[in-house]
Amino acid sequence: MRRFLRISAVFVVPLSMVLLTGVGPAAGNVRPEVTEASHFVYTAGAAETDGDLVYIDNTATNGKPDALLFVTPQYTPDGLCGCVAEPYALGVSYFPSPYDEWVVFREDLDDLPVGESFDVLAVPSTSASAFVQTATSSNVTGNATLIDSPLTNHKPDAVIQVTQDFSPGGFGGTVNPHTVGVVYDTAAKEWGIFNEDGAAMTIGASFNVLVGSAESGGGKTKLVKATDADESGAHNSVFFSNKKTNDNPDNVTFDTQVYNPDGKGAALNNTETGVWYDGSNSKEAVFNENDTLPPVGEGFNLLIFPS
Repeated sequence: MRRFLRISAVFVVPLSMVLLTGVGPAAGNVRPEVTEASHFVYTAGAAETDGDLVYIDNTATNGKPDALLFVTPQYTPDGLCGCVAEPYALGVSYFPSPYDEWVVFREDLDDLPVGESFDVLAVPSTSASAFVQTATSSNVTGNATLIDSPLTNHKPDAVIQVTQDFSPGGFGGTVNPHTVGVVYDTAAKEWGIFNEDGAAMTIGASFNVLVGSAESGGGKTKLVKATDADESGAHNSVFFSNKKTNDNPDNVTFDTQVYNPDGKGAALNNTETGVWYDGSNSKEAVFNENDTLPPVGEGFNLLIFPS
């Protein structure tokens, strides 16, 4: 089996400590070669699931350690009930040669369920609006690492996607076993990535960051706020209306939690979130994977593709 070593106290796991003794994941979900941002839905069967991680086998990501991956759990791939929920913090990591594949893994290194699906966006390289943020002693304040970018500074309405990345550039790093969101620091006039449970930000933790949609390959951004019970709909969901998702179970949507959307309000939501399509009302929703109701005031940055 190939998996991260389980450790109890220190969460620094260089790739040299990864066990590479298995035969590798089965091929599947392969699409033609791409050289620009590409998105797809990936479902991990038993052959792709190995303890705390699942392997992604796709030509948009294979052999591309410099890519920036963004993942959102998908409860209903293509509108069908996969119905696998996972309420724990997730991240991505790159397994180098001879495997040359990306994985999605649980940041606390516990087991992932077989059959979980993910919406995956692969941005082939970094740019001004797609980059890696690493938490350092100079940019960490309490439970947040502040982003210093002209695209986000003094811009409380910036729409940001974030995914934890254990191995930016294909090198080992540090796990951060906490659900994360983004927050606009009104004093610093900067956006930050923060641990929703209030735990101190892990020095060395890295995050893939996408600002806006220019590098997404055709996605459209939207900010959704949980404002009242009517908008929340089902007991763990925030439904939204959008022409790219209404009556369209094939949509591919990414979400990142926002503590204070547009720099206003404050709502913590310490659970991983995912997306799903409800055929009964023909709408897409963001939902709490632990089956609790998202708090009023919670925001979600969305990046939406029609298919």
